[in-house]
Amino acid sequence: MSPEALSAAIAGIGVTMSLLGSVFITGVSRGRTETRLAMLEMNQDKLATKEQLTGVKEDLAEIKGMFRMTLRDGSDGRQ
Repeated sequence: MSPEALSAAIAGIGVTMSLLGSVFITGVSRGRTETRLAMLEMNQDKLATKEQLTGVKEDLAEIKGMFRMTLRDGSDGRQ
């Protein structure tokens, strides 16, 4: 076998392995995505809606408003 033919065979095997690896990775990724989508569809009735979260957002804003951060001026003797 000539060096050119051997080089072409090695290059062909490399391209084929690269394509197979890409197809495998793509398939695994698609399978994970489909599994996650199926799980979301099954649990959709258990998830909160925007309307249900509005009250929680308002309560959280009120709680945040109760706390105010200020810098110490050092007049109390502490540093």
